[in-house]
Amino acid sequence: MNTVYHATLSLLDEHLELLRRARRELQQRRPPVRRRTPGAGEMWKRFVTAMVTSQTRITASFWERLNEHEEWRGLVRANGRQLPTRSSLERCFRETGIRFPRQKAERLKTSRNVSFEELASATRGMLASTHDRGASWKARRQAEVRIAELVEQRLRGAGVAPKIARLMLTGTGDCHHLVPIDSRWLATLARLGVVVSPQQLSRESGYRLVEDQIVRAAHELRVHPVLADGIAFGWLLDGGAR
Repeated sequence: MNTVYHATLSLLDEHLELLRRARRELQQRRPPVRRRTPGAGEMWKRFVTAMVTSQTRITASFWERLNEHEEWRGLVRANGRQLPTRSSLERCFRETGIRFPRQKAERLKTSRNVSFEELASATRGMLASTHDRGASWKARRQAEVRIAELVEQRLRGAGVAPKIARLMLTGTGDCHHLVPIDSRWLATLARLGVVVSPQQLSRESGYRLVEDQIVRAAHELRVHPVLADGIAFGWLLDGGAR
């Protein structure tokens, strides 16, 4: 019987040389003497980016259009405070082809009462106590999952579910043992004979059942799980740009 684990093994085995090369590049990064990142501004930027790009087709021209908008630049700079108006955000999102523009504008406004410094501080503490000290991959994964759960808890009112939380954390560049599972992952798994319901991914418990199998398969092949996402989503195949 085919499983997410076996399907992921099959998927990654096709690109093992590329994955191993990318893994070596990640391993060349030395941990900081003193952990100073991510900051609150980085966590805010990752939240905003993950939120607006969710369920939206991303291309180079998409980013060009978005970065031309003053509302977008103001949103990224806002750091959770003094956000552009909901109507201006919605207009920006519509004009740049972002799906569900009204819903996303409303959710971003809802997030203004969240402490992104708290989330940044918790993430820095996690990285300093595990990753920067050379902890095992299992310890690193457990620590990353705990922070993902904290992000979901604090940003639940802004519509943050497991995938968005993981996009935020992997986007910082230091969390390598989480997998943002989206429709491309589901399509890839279905092509390999495994059907996963999107509803299963809406809650942390169901999401983890799928993610754990992807993570186990990645480590079986000595690959960081975040790089497995680069194959299913395509960003690693496109040269490593996320």
